[in-house]
Amino acid sequence: MPEKNILNALELHADTADAIVVCGGDGTLSSVVNVLATARHELLLKMPIIPVPCGLQNSIAASLGVLSAERSVSAFLLGRVEPIPVWEVRVNGALVRYMASYISIGVCAMCVRRLHDLDAVGESYVALLTVRNKYKVRAFYTALRNEVVPCTAALTTTTKSHMEIALSVKLFVASQMPLQHARYSLMPCATFKHGTLGVTYATEAASRLCLWHLLSREAAEGVIINEDGVCECPCVGELDCCIKGVSSEEAEDTLPRVLMMMDGGAVYLLPGSKVSVRRASCETLFASC
Repeated sequence: MPEKNILNALELHADTADAIVVCGGDGTLSSVVNVLATARHELLLKMPIIPVPCGLQNSIAASLGVLSAERSVSAFLLGRVEPIPVWEVRVNGALVRYMASYISIGVCAMCVRRLHDLDAVGESYVALLTVRNKYKVRAFYTALRNEVVPCTAALTTTTKSHMEIALSVKLFVASQMPLQHARYSLMPCATFKHGTLGVTYATEAASRLCLWHLLSREAAEGVIINEDGVCECPCVGELDCCIKGVSSEEAEDTLPRVLMMMDGGAVYLLPGSKVSVRRASCETLFASC
């Protein structure tokens, strides 16, 4: 993997393969997971996926301890198999995609998107693969822009307690994987083993300095400080987001469309869109170290 026709490639080798080896980042892994979750092929769902992390963002592989191609071989030969829950992401009631790692809105989503754009420029003009701190540069630029997303959210935890986020946000991330990159976590309390999501958000009260500290220092140390509009909510079982419409006075400071990243894939939401995230009825198997 990957192949142009993922389902055809999987079904072609279903009777002879021991595992599914996927070379790529979160986007490539997500494509394979979506095919498995959609097809519900019993034999394929029993095969472990072995990630070979070579993408721009490798949150799934990093969270499973697979940090290199050598660790991928180790996971195949000596590792263990972890059942990973799959989540349904619906927009206005329609199933858009299955999620294996995270969804993000605001600063984090824009950082990932700009990282993809920067890499595309590198492929067209000059090789940027060896340039260090590409993500930090994008994060610094995005934090300085200080863009507000007109998004509200309602969270339901596994204990059936409810939480409302009434203010617009600058950052919103919901993930079952604790790591976004190697040694980088906006979700230190998230764990797929509990079958729940961890949510970290920053409201419009968060300053540029607060956002930059969150993205550069707190995420690197894996400790989120709940102050100045930043909050972390563990053990979330259900999630609903709403993209608000904005008045003409607020339109200058907000975005006409809202970018939502799902496992490295981009979806643009129009004002009035409603997003719901629920646990799906299937799981996928991943090899881990």
